[in-house]
Amino acid sequence: KYVDLIIPILPFERTFFNTQSVKYNFDFKKVVYFGHPLIDILNKHIEKNLDREKIILILPGSRMSELHFHTKNFFEAAYLLKKEFSDYKFVVATQERFLKYFEQFKSEFPFIEFSLDTYDMMKKASFAITKSGTVTLEAALFGLPCVVAYKLSNLSYIVGKALIHGVDSIALPNIIYGKKIIPELIQFDATPKKIYEYSKLILQSNNYQRQIKHDFKQISYALGNYPVTPKIAKTILDYLA
Repeated sequence: KYVDLIIPILPFERTFFNTQSVKYNFDFKKVVYFGHPLIDILNKHIEKNLDREKIILILPGSRMSELHFHTKNFFEAAYLLKKEFSDYKFVVATQERFLKYFEQFKSEFPFIEFSLDTYDMMKKASFAITKSGTVTLEAALFGLPCVVAYKLSNLSYIVGKALIHGVDSIALPNIIYGKKIIPELIQFDATPKKIYEYSKLILQSNNYQRQIKHDFKQISYALGNYPVTPKIAKTILDYLA
């Protein structure tokens, strides 16, 4: 009602706003979808034939609150996996400002390595344990099979669950695809044992990995064609002209 142009960056947002245009009788032409800016950001990083290595990538978060809730669980799951997948490297991709935080875990989990180049590790890794968020879309675009786990304070979880209805998934690839492509473990289910079990399930099944990669390609198509951002900019400029 109060805006002149809506440019969503996720396909289900486009569907939502188009539905609202019928419900609230506003012009559906206000809604213009080109895709997600990640397509442009990752274009130079994604290669057609990636040379995967025996690396399990750990992505616990990009905020201290996320690291607080995820790190120990992810590391304990990695410890369980290391017993059976001893020939794999376990690498955390993080930012330099968080390296000091991770020092407290080095004596307990000495086998875990660290990298400051997330995209380089996404190219090389065969599998990932990751928190929810945009990082799951990045994994999808890199064709990187993963398990998603997410925790927050119990109070925040209870309040959020009470307020949010009609959403069955938290991982963006699952929401976009409309079904569970990758396992997701939320709050009380996000335990080291369950993360380990679902990770093992994927790592031991080439068919499961192929299916995930196939479905991830569909996600890539749904997120638009390169370049996305110049089309968005031109639409805004044309409207303002």
